[in-house]
Amino acid sequence: MDKNKQIAELLGVGCYIDYTSDVGKIAILREMRRHSKELLWKFLAKLGSQLYYVPIYYLLDDTGELRDEAIEYLVDEENNEQHFNVGTGE
Repeated sequence: MDKNKQIAELLGVGCYIDYTSDVGKIAILREMRRHSKELLWKFLAKLGSQLYYVPIYYLLDDTGELRDEAIEYLVDEENNEQHFNVGTGE
């Protein structure tokens, strides 16, 4: 499956964009926060963030690492029940 389509489905957004772009990276973070701040904070902590800042490495990267980390986080078995279909709240 196309990773941009996969993250769009996991975030519950109807259409998908290039989530490796600057706009796409912000969209991932914004959609996670829209669902719940706790989801965003836990994801940022997984990335190694301290004080809930996005590590600059992920913002400057244009290969899709932030998108790929978000996909991994959202489908992780431990979080699957709570965070799958983030956009729908299901």
